[in-house]
Amino acid sequence: MVHDIISSLAASPTSKPGRLHFRQGSITDKARLLQTLTEFPSITSCIHFAGKKAVGESSALPLPYYDVNVCGTVNLLTCLQAKKISNFVFSSSATVYGNPATNPITGEASDASRAAKTGGAEIAL
Repeated sequence: MVHDIISSLAASPTSKPGRLHFRQGSITDKARLLQTLTEFPSITSCIHFAGKKAVGESSALPLPYYDVNVCGTVNLLTCLQAKKISNFVFSSSATVYGNPATNPITGEASDASRAAKTGGAEIAL
């Protein structure tokens, strides 16, 4: 699916030939990240969309989510820092755990107090 999206972007009438390149990998693979950043030294910015966010699965299997969402993000930031790439946008999944009183959650105290992300203490159990 991602490859189809990249192909569609590359075929767009507003894209410039040779400017969009697809490399499949994982942010948990630090060597692959460094290889890609080395292959394209003109990269000056990064937008991070690679988080996992399935609420039920993340509660049942927290370690794979921690590996990708935390360790993978640290890998990415470490590689960006090594290549002196300081423009970074993190796109959070904004996944909310719990049963809010209203939907969407507005951020008001009464809404926010009813919904919370799973905490480290719960994961450790």
